Amino acid sequence: WVSDPWAAAVAAVTGAAVGSTSLLSAAEMVDPPVQEAHPVAADRSIARVALDLQVLIDDLCGVGAAHEVGERLRAHGWIEPVIAASTAARIQAALRGEVGAEAAGRWDMATRQLCVINVPRGDQAALAAAYRGGARHLVTDDPAVLTPGAGATLGPRVGLSVRTPAAFLRVYDPAAAYEALFGDAYPGPDADGS
Repeated sequence: WVSDPWAAAVAAVTGAAVGSTSLLSAAEMVDPPVQEAHPVAADRSIARVALDLQVLIDDLCGVGAAHEVGERLRAHGWIEPVIAASTAARIQAALRGEVGAEAAGRWDMATRQLCVINVPRGDQAALAAAYRGGARHLVTDDPAVLTPGAGATLGPRVGLSVRTPAAFLRVYDPAAAYEALFGDAYPGPDADGS
C-alpha cells in the first residue's frame, strides 16, 4: 500500500521543518551507486506517474503544488508513483544528513512501495525512469524537459506527458483514469493522502 509509508515519510520531514532548498542541495551532492538499468517497459500506463527529485523533495517538505500532487497520488492506492533509483538514494542520503536517521528510514520504507527504476548513469533520471518504468506522466520542474521541443518529441514518440506540478493537477483526473483503467465507476479516493 503506497500511502502509509510515504505519508509517514512526509510527516517526518515536514515535522522537522527542514527547507526544501537545503534538502535539494544536499541531495544533489550525493553520488548514488551505479546499478544495471531496467529494460524499457512494453506499455505505458495512465496509472503510472513519474516524479523528479525537486517534486519529491517539495512534497516531502510540504511545498506548494508538488505537495498537492503527492497528496493526490497517495490518496489513490491504484496509482503507481515512479521514481529513479538514483533519486531515491539521493533523497535518503540527504535526509540522513539534514533531518536524521528516522526520516531516512521512513523514506526507505516508502520507496519499497513505490515503483523504483534503475536508469543508466548520465540519463536525465526522472525522464529515464518514466520511459523505462512505463509511466504515461512525468511531473517535473526541470526547464530542460519542459521545453516545447521536448514535449513535441516525448508526446508522439514515447507517449509521455510532461508537466509541472501545477499543470499536472489541472489535467490529471483520477476519476477518468480509473474508469479508463478498470471500466468501472470511480469509487473516490481510497486513502487519506495527507
